[in-house]
Amino acid sequence: LEQFQQHLNRYPYLLGYRPCVADFAFCGPLYAHLYRDPVPDYLMKCQAPLVAAYVERMNGAVLGPSHDVVDGRVVKKSAPPDTHGFLPGDEIPETLRPILHRMFTEQVPVLLDTVEKVTQYMKENP
Repeated sequence: LEQFQQHLNRYPYLLGYRPCVADFAFCGPLYAHLYRDPVPDYLMKCQAPLVAAYVERMNGAVLGPSHDVVDGRVVKKSAPPDTHGFLPGDEIPETLRPILHRMFTEQVPVLLDTVEKVTQYMKENP
């Protein structure tokens, strides 16, 4: 949450200033596993209010990318006029790199192990 909070402090969405398909995929687990559970939801709203606002924004709540949550209150964000759309040249924001690194470090070994086990099962059970 902390790394994503830092990213959202700079950009309202994963790849810039408008949502992409990755935002919907990324938001799903945040909503399903954290936001809908009262205790993680409370922690998210206290420790990472921009992440909570992102989940609400992605689920169609009123709070838009032109607003932030500061000290538990929604405030209008002042943004330069050139902040719309995706980042130029399909750039991956520097603030997203630690999140991607963590995802690949933690999730890829589990996925590869799963592929190996399913492959083995299919060989043994044609």
